[in-house]
Amino acid sequence: MNTRCRTLASLGLAWTVSIAAGIGLLGTATASAQGEGQPAGEALPAAKALFERHVEAVGGWEAFRKHKNRVMHGSFTSNQPGAPRLLLTIWAAAPDRVRVEIDEPGVGKTVRAFDGKVGWETNRAGVTVIYEGDELNDFRETAYFNGEADYEKLYASYETVGRVNIGDRPAYHVKAVSPTGKESAVYFDVATGLATAKATTLKSERGNELIRALFQDYRETEGLKFPMRVVQAMGQTEWRVQYSRIDVNADESKFPSFSPPPGAISPNAPPTGN
Repeated sequence: MNTRCRTLASLGLAWTVSIAAGIGLLGTATASAQGEGQPAGEALPAAKALFERHVEAVGGWEAFRKHKNRVMHGSFTSNQPGAPRLLLTIWAAAPDRVRVEIDEPGVGKTVRAFDGKVGWETNRAGVTVIYEGDELNDFRETAYFNGEADYEKLYASYETVGRVNIGDRPAYHVKAVSPTGKESAVYFDVATGLATAKATTLKSERGNELIRALFQDYRETEGLKFPMRVVQAMGQTEWRVQYSRIDVNADESKFPSFSPPPGAISPNAPPTGN
């Protein structure tokens, strides 16, 4: 599967959708969350209260209910030598449909989408593969329209386990476990209540891969605040996503399809031909 497309569609980028120093700090926070940066004797807030505070910080449930779909326009680059600037468009519709397109002008486009049941990817050569197993579960869990505000659907359990510093700002660390057993670390800024970082493990053909994200530069669009800059890292590779515009409640009849095109294949299908 296309790593760039798969990573960018993860970590709630359907809702948003997440610097060398910043990524290093996030890695440290993930590894040593218990007690670091926590004042002596401070009682940790309940995880549910932190998720609900995040909902209020970004605009509240009433604003969420008014958003039926959105189109996010932006670009991203990686820290790899000679990496091009790629164009990014994300179409998302409630409750759990998403389509991510990554376009390298003059080279080609990669598409990754989930229509509520089927997850799939079309590569630059025009070959579409249907996701199965762990990859399908990973995508399904990141397709919820409201991101961390959909915490009761995203996670089977959640617990506040410590207070850490993300950069120079204190944040609460919540350990969250998905219905399929995947663990994530979600970090909420102590002062603002906003979700500012997340780390989770995705399964791939190379084994388990830790993906970390920083959510930055929250700005309001139609009553809700979105992080307009997201920095993701996997190993030594990082992607910097910058959104330029978010269109809310657009004409969905003009959206490209969330469902796979004809001719899609299963990754486990036997080869055809003589």
